[in-house]
Amino acid sequence: MNKRIDQIEQTMATKDDVALVPAIREMVGQLMERMTVVELHVQEIPAMKQQIEQLSQQMEEGFEKIAHQETILQALSLRSIQQANDIHYLKTNAVSTK
Repeated sequence: MNKRIDQIEQTMATKDDVALVPAIREMVGQLMERMTVVELHVQEIPAMKQQIEQLSQQMEEGFEKIAHQETILQALSLRSIQQANDIHYLKTNAVSTK
């Protein structure tokens, strides 16, 4: 019986332990609030990933349009240079035939 009493005394809470209960409850409450916030953010992750994928796709399409426009500008520049050379050729030939 003494052995059982000793076991009970070892597992009993002390006054100091009991005094800590309100602080422990407060900390658990704060922890639960923080966990709720974390869970809300975790639930937002799939939507955020989808938005990132959409933005990435839009950027890729934008880069493709820019590359296409650069190709067009290069072609127009070459044509403009060729036309300037043709005009110069015509002017110099017209002057030399007079």
